[in-house]
Amino acid sequence: MEIKVKSISDQQKKSKGRNNWFEIEMEFTGPQGDKSRVFRSFDGIFNTVKDLKIGASYDVKVVKDGDYWKWESITEIPEGAAAPAKGGQTRMAGGNDWAAKTALDRERFDFDKEKQPLIVRQSMVAAAVASLPQGASVEHILDRANAFVSFVFDDALPTNDVQQGEIE
Repeated sequence: MEIKVKSISDQQKKSKGRNNWFEIEMEFTGPQGDKSRVFRSFDGIFNTVKDLKIGASYDVKVVKDGDYWKWESITEIPEGAAAPAKGGQTRMAGGNDWAAKTALDRERFDFDKEKQPLIVRQSMVAAAVASLPQGASVEHILDRANAFVSFVFDDALPTNDVQQGEIE
């Protein structure tokens, strides 16, 4: 994300109980307009932020950290130069690279496609157990489950030997 620094406050000492730290506030213009952000001395980027130049443009690398977005690094963009190409930012992938997000989504989809038949088979075994009377043999349960799996994947109706009335 590209920002332009408007102002940086002086360090202010803060404390709560026995804990002491410094804070600085930076006002900047970013992709969503004018914003401000407070940085604390225990933030990894604090020393970098306090040395930024007012009026200069910077490229900020933003990463997802749990439920929050964290500024990981700040790099100055030389005057007259364009911001480094990132391929667009996406919060869903937690980064700045669409190609990496697309590859990750494709990998997850392929993995899910491999798991889907196993999940369906497991569910159909549970459905077969629920549809048969207590004490049904394992063979009858698996026959019924296979009939359900065939129906789900191939739209094939069950044969007569595994229909409801046959096992009682």
